[in-house]
Amino acid sequence: GQLELFPTMLKKVLKALPSGNSLFYFFITTTAVHPHNYQPGIFQDSKKWAMTQPRVHAINEMAVSTLRQWSRIRVDSIDLEHISLLQEEDPMVPGDMRHYGNQTNELLLSYLLCEVDRLTTNAEY
Repeated sequence: GQLELFPTMLKKVLKALPSGNSLFYFFITTTAVHPHNYQPGIFQDSKKWAMTQPRVHAINEMAVSTLRQWSRIRVDSIDLEHISLLQEEDPMVPGDMRHYGNQTNELLLSYLLCEVDRLTTNAEY
C-alpha cells in the first residue's frame, strides 16, 4: 500500500468509533520485523517486499501522530514496536521475520496487559 494514505484511512476508522465516558480505546503499534530472518529471496517475494523495519516504524509514527491530533475521543497508544526490536532470536518458526515464538509473545502480552491496566486505572476520562 501507499504510506501517505495511512493517516486518512486511520481517521476514517477513528470517526466510526462511538464516544462515551466509559469507553477506552487503544492503538497498539505493530511489532518490529526482522527481514534478516527471512529465507533468501525476500525481494523477489511480492507479498514480503514491503516488510521492512523502516516501513513499520513510519506507519507507527504516522499513527501516533494522527492520534495526538485527534480530539473527538481519546485513544491511547501502546508501543509494542520498540519492545519487540531486540526479539529477532525468537521467531515462531525458522525463517519467520514477522511472527514471534512463545517467549516473545508472553513478553509482549505481559507488557500490553500492564499498560492497559495502567491506563485504565489512572484514566481521567
